[in-house]
Amino acid sequence: MTTHLHISTHPQKNINVFASAGSGKTYLLITRICRLLIHGADPQQILAITFTRKSAAEMKQRLLERLASWALMDDAELHEELKHFEDNIDQKLLNKARRLYEQCLFSDQAVRISTFHSFCEDIIRSFPLESQLPNAFELTEHTQPILQQAWNHLLQQSERDHTLAEVMQTLYLACNSPNATRSALMCLIEQRNAWRAMCETNDDNSTARKAPYAEFCYQRLIDQLNQPPETNNNWLYESPADASLKKMMLLLMNKDSTKTHKKMAAEITQYLDQPLTDHQQKFSTLKKIFLTQEDQPRDFKISKKWQQSLSEQDYDFLNNTHAQFSTALLDIVDQNKHQSLLDLNQAWFKAGEVLINIYQTIKY
Repeated sequence: MTTHLHISTHPQKNINVFASAGSGKTYLLITRICRLLIHGADPQQILAITFTRKSAAEMKQRLLERLASWALMDDAELHEELKHFEDNIDQKLLNKARRLYEQCLFSDQAVRISTFHSFCEDIIRSFPLESQLPNAFELTEHTQPILQQAWNHLLQQSERDHTLAEVMQTLYLACNSPNATRSALMCLIEQRNAWRAMCETNDDNSTARKAPYAEFCYQRLIDQLNQPPETNNNWLYESPADASLKKMMLLLMNKDSTKTHKKMAAEITQYLDQPLTDHQQKFSTLKKIFLTQEDQPRDFKISKKWQQSLSEQDYDFLNNTHAQFSTALLDIVDQNKHQSLLDLNQAWFKAGEVLINIYQTIKY
């Protein structure tokens, strides 16, 4: 009978298993190793890699316990155990399963079950010239001192480098504190290998160095984000716009208008009376008049009583002018948000690349 366990532990098939914690992945892996041994694989040819020493030790213990239990079972018990993943069980297979415990114990090299770090460390030590690392290197277990040292170097470098100082200032303002900025940049260190792989892999999966990483990621972000349509809203700051606002202000002061509209008229009057020449200042003031704090057009509903006192032309003028100014201001808001997002990510990429380079230099 073919079962999921039979399929997923088949020694001649490559299988990917996706499962949540506690669902039996370790049991499945141990069963797959046992089947490989039963079907003739040497213990030293099997490699199992996990994330933690605790998991590696647990897998080793479970493997030996499984094989030891097989060695002590009678034929009926062992047949019942093997039938969950083996089809053709004969006396020869039963005898072979019983000898696996002894085979693993006395093999020149046991089944290799280790962590990723330990496995990679063995490879590096086996090829010191290719790895360009000293033979006496040690795998550090405590990275926090190195991370703090790298962060301190970044701050010191920003004091000497004006461009880097501006980048850090952008991050400080966006993150609201140095600690939050540090946390944001540490995310890049944690994912530095994935970042490097992304920057060094072409669309056809070939490897080609793209430098610098920050610039490459920034350009890729620009390509993937939808650029808001560019509209020329400079008319907001010119004389015809002021003339429209003045007419709108006079109509808003109508005796039948609401308190909200009269308040808007007072704000427009204050805006027109101010000698503002900077476009950003004008935009900020107009934005408060026409848009809410959530960047939505303010309610401009004209009451029936007020509408009756307005000519049809003035009624249309008020509604159209309010819509025209609101739409133009919303366009500018969208463009500013888009540019702020790009500027923030560019600063993050630039500072992150500098921090990673410092960290790598200290670490190695």
